[in-house]
Amino acid sequence: MSLNAKKIKGNTKSNNTPVLAAGNYPARVVQVIDLGLQNRPAWKGQEKPPCNQVWVTYELPTEFMLDEDGNEDDTRPRWVSEKMNLFSMSQENATSTKRLKGLDPNDTLDGDWSRAIGMPCTLTVVNKEYKGNTYANVGGVTPPMKGMIIPDLINEGKVFMLDEPDMEMFNDLPDFLKDMITANIEFKGSPLEQAMLGGDDGDRPY
Repeated sequence: MSLNAKKIKGNTKSNNTPVLAAGNYPARVVQVIDLGLQNRPAWKGQEKPPCNQVWVTYELPTEFMLDEDGNEDDTRPRWVSEKMNLFSMSQENATSTKRLKGLDPNDTLDGDWSRAIGMPCTLTVVNKEYKGNTYANVGGVTPPMKGMIIPDLINEGKVFMLDEPDMEMFNDLPDFLKDMITANIEFKGSPLEQAMLGGDDGDRPY
């Protein structure tokens, strides 16, 4: 699918790294993953139609994972991710629209999420409880304050597109993301399925 909203290895924690505290952090977009067309659960008894979804990860270049000795590892910045329904930019109340406007208030990306890698922002992190555990979630995305310098990405920025799947990138994704991607409604017969099967002629180098 297209990641243009107008046309339609990091972790958040480890065993010894505490949950990221709620607050505002300088950040940059480090990953944009096309999840494809996904079923959505019913809401208040009403069925909801399938929707294209995207997984976006933000890197916090001033916050780091802890090593086994409890010291910050400056090669492993913290990441915070979110899954979003991808709607047209005309739907102003959609989360995907709010996020893109927070990243790109001047519309330099022309609504295209695939071009968002490295975009700076202020990331609002909120803590939420789920099944007895606390998680860091995205509460909001706004432009950086005027004059604020946000360090460059430490990790390589990546975009995964279902129409032109990079199999090396796909194979490096965590299993839960692979499962989400291959569960998309249009997976059967897709370029990704063909690549995973080796292609029609068996000559694909994957």
